[in-house]
Amino acid sequence: MLDTQFLRPLGDAGNPNSWPFPVIIERVDGAFAQPVVSGAFEEIELFIDAGRRLVDRSACAVVTTCGFLVRHQRALQLAIAVPVRTSTLLSYGALRRKLGGSRQVAILTISKAALNSSVRRATQQPRSTNGFVLPSPYREPTQVLAFGSLNAPICRRIPAPSPKQPGCLFMMPCQWARPFISQCNHDRRTCRLSRPIL
Repeated sequence: MLDTQFLRPLGDAGNPNSWPFPVIIERVDGAFAQPVVSGAFEEIELFIDAGRRLVDRSACAVVTTCGFLVRHQRALQLAIAVPVRTSTLLSYGALRRKLGGSRQVAILTISKAALNSSVRRATQQPRSTNGFVLPSPYREPTQVLAFGSLNAPICRRIPAPSPKQPGCLFMMPCQWARPFISQCNHDRRTCRLSRPIL
C-alpha cells in the first residue's frame, strides 16, 4: 500500500474488510501517491522488500493499491516468490483483443499524463488509447471522501456513449475509487454505462 493517510472505505483494496479472506497489509513508507502515479518514484526496492515481507508473513499473492505501479510489474514479479498483480491495466491487452476492432477500451484516470510510454509498454496499450481524466474533485481521494461522492457517482462525470465509442469499456486503475465504481456498476442505466467499469 502507498504511503497515504486518507480513509480507505469498504471496497478499497487497502481496507482489509474489502476482501472475503484474510489479508496482510504493508505500507511502503515514502511511496507517496503523486510521484508513484507520475513515474518519478524509482525506489522500487522498497516495494520489493515489502512484498518479500508479506511472503515471509505467509502471503500467497501480492496486489498493490496503485495501478500505476504496473510500470514495475516485471521487476516485482521477478523478485517476489508469489504471484504479483499491480494493476487492472494488466488486462488491457486481453480485453482489447476480446472486444475486437469495433469497440474500445478506455481508461478513467486521475492523470492522463501518467498514461505514458512506460505504462503503455507494460500493458500493451497503443498510443491511441483513450484516457479520460476525472474532473475535480475526483482527482484527489481526500476530496472525494470529503465531498461524500457516493451522492455524486464518478460515472456521471464520464463521457456518454457516442457513435465514435460504441459499447466502450472503461477501466479504472485507481484502487481508492473502487467503492464508487461499484456503485456506478450497480446503477448502470442511470450512469449511462453499456458495460461495467473494470
